[in-house]
Amino acid sequence: MNTFAVFLMTVVAVATAAPSAILVDEDPVPVVNVTTCGGFVNGSSAAINFQLGGVIPVGQVCLWTVQATYGSLRFTLKESGLGSGDSLKLTRFIGATPGYQYNVTEVGANYTYTAGTVLVSLEAGAGANSGFSLEMYSSGDLDAGGGGFTHYATYLNSTGATSYPGNGLPYNNDETAVFIVSPSQAGSRTLTFTGMDVEGSTGCIYDSVEVFAWEMGGLSSKARVCGTQLPPPIALDKGLGVIIFKTDSSVTSGGFAFNWITLLEIPNAGYKTDAPVLSDSVGHGVIKSQDTNMNTLAVFLIAVVAVATAAPSAILVDEDPEPVATVTTCGGLVNTSSAAINFQLGESIPAGQVCLWTVQAPYDAIRFTLKESGLGMGDSLKLTRFIGAVPGYQYNVTEVGANYTYSAGTVLVTLVTGASASSGFSLEMYSSGDLDAGGGGFTHYETFQAATGATAYPGNGQPYMDDEVAVFIVSPSESGSRTLTFTGMDVEDSTGCIYDSVEVFSWSVSMDHLHSEARVCGSALPPPIMLETGLGVIIFKTDSSVTQGGFAFNWM
Repeated sequence: MNTFAVFLMTVVAVATAAPSAILVDEDPVPVVNVTTCGGFVNGSSAAINFQLGGVIPVGQVCLWTVQATYGSLRFTLKESGLGSGDSLKLTRFIGATPGYQYNVTEVGANYTYTAGTVLVSLEAGAGANSGFSLEMYSSGDLDAGGGGFTHYATYLNSTGATSYPGNGLPYNNDETAVFIVSPSQAGSRTLTFTGMDVEGSTGCIYDSVEVFAWEMGGLSSKARVCGTQLPPPIALDKGLGVIIFKTDSSVTSGGFAFNWITLLEIPNAGYKTDAPVLSDSVGHGVIKSQDTNMNTLAVFLIAVVAVATAAPSAILVDEDPEPVATVTTCGGLVNTSSAAINFQLGESIPAGQVCLWTVQAPYDAIRFTLKESGLGMGDSLKLTRFIGAVPGYQYNVTEVGANYTYSAGTVLVTLVTGASASSGFSLEMYSSGDLDAGGGGFTHYETFQAATGATAYPGNGQPYMDDEVAVFIVSPSESGSRTLTFTGMDVEDSTGCIYDSVEVFSWSVSMDHLHSEARVCGSALPPPIMLETGLGVIIFKTDSSVTQGGFAFNWM
């Protein structure tokens, strides 16, 4: 990894450091209401209220494409009349590639994803059932959203036609276009190509059009074509299919066209090129088409469920129904799948108290919710993303019941109490999603809560290693200033400490952020360092060559 030994003696220092991007909170209520069978949703929040109080026909299949505007995306099922034979699923769909998937069954449960696009798919079973209400909320990093498509269109008509690019010009290199054909009426369809001018190659390894159909509960590839020859008509048993059009970075041609009809209709010889018309019940949040300059991977989603229930890319883990661990100390490491930080519930917290809890997500996403709080106006409870020992975007946790979501990695929970005593709080965290995406990326980690103490790194009589990340948290449970003193220093020397370095940060009350006090290397001991709040952050970085004995310090 990256030798980046982080000795977090300043809990709050890192936790409240300046975020790396603009942070956006969740909307208090959904701003978009969608009632159609399928569609495109790119608002900051939305409620998919489909057939609430109505009847869903047997065999009905719908697909809603939800594009996160910010860094995280949370879904929660508010109401459901679906039966055991019905299927409501969420599938991550970044870059037109199906990712991990949730079966949405429990009212009130939360399902979280990182930024990108998520497909919401419904497939009605053998018995008629009533509808559901599914809410989504996007929050977090302002710059992390978007689906990465160069073109996107959704069609809800039972029959229709389209062409791509359809403007008389060749398609572009390196673009991603997405077309969803999601008929609001159930039934089989026939997909027929009426035009084909795509760069040809053996196996269609450069540019290609691939058609998928939803069969037997899964996505099945029906054809992969290129060149100028029209393939035979393709049957879509569920009436929905996925067409993925990919191009490389060179050679462009005219494109292609196709139509979709019911099996009883006669194919139309022509095709139209006008943009699809689509709106939600309130007239916003759903678009006709969208063009940006990105990657040519034109995905024409005619099969909602096909993609939505495609095999996930990794093992998926749901949230625990309730926290499996309870933490009551002032600071500590939490690396379980869920936990409740219950600090001084019903008790008094002294003025000037500072605590840091390091929460390491074992899975792809991590959600926090404030369950109870006796904190006052002068107190500060914050969450800060801390992947690779680099502070990321940050939440101020103030509202009981609100949700705060992050992608995989480490999150610092910090508490700084104000001038007057306050009572405690209960903050719950839940990790879920991709089994392989969690972890903090540190080679070493320790937390110290003693008022005074000492440590050495690596402290085993051996040199430190190349490319490692070690984290030490010194989080005294007793408030008050501390002095940090290095008692040993043997770190590769260089001008400006550009290879290996030890950097000490302290938390400045007046500046209310993390302040660098010293950056050292070599063998000379620096002067003692004052930690105003008693907490500090020591970050030790090394490059990929030359290792030495390490360093030692104490705090008192």
